[in-house]
Amino acid sequence: MIKTPLTKTIVCLIVLTGVIQYLFPNVIDYMALSPREAISDTFKYVINLITYMFVHLSVFHLLSNTIFLYFFGTILEERIGSLKFGLVFLITGITAGFVFTISTLITSASYGVVGASGAALGVFACLVLIAPELNVYIMFTKLRITHTLYILTTIYVLSFSAESIGHITGILSGSVIGYSIKHLRGII
Repeated sequence: MIKTPLTKTIVCLIVLTGVIQYLFPNVIDYMALSPREAISDTFKYVINLITYMFVHLSVFHLLSNTIFLYFFGTILEERIGSLKFGLVFLITGITAGFVFTISTLITSASYGVVGASGAALGVFACLVLIAPELNVYIMFTKLRITHTLYILTTIYVLSFSAESIGHITGILSGSVIGYSIKHLRGII
């Protein structure tokens, strides 16, 4: 029996989308999240709040998100179940995309966003709040998972940009959901 079917399914869908994107590069135009469309084509924008998480700008972008999501997503899904995991992935990804949209509309930026980074970081942050006792290895160095989250958050805050706002939003929304699951038995 597969213990983490949803994580593996999401990772496979992201990779499959990457293959389709390689064969048909224009698919990114239909799946990327464009803040301008929040006003001009609301229906497409709402759909793209989900689809943008499955397209990526490069093979490195795709691999880094899928590897990160696979390793931390499988652990989270085993701890909270597939339904809650799916909700964490969607809520944090959609929230990151929505906050990215607001920030780019406020600053009059004219570019869109792609990738599962906000959702992957949301999954990671949720896991940190649920299981702060876990350790991770980075460059052969053992770190407490909480310290890893602090380091990532600091990097995104210091590199402040529209993209990092999406990353930070994923971390914050995942933390709120993780706190709720662990302490309040609640939000999802």
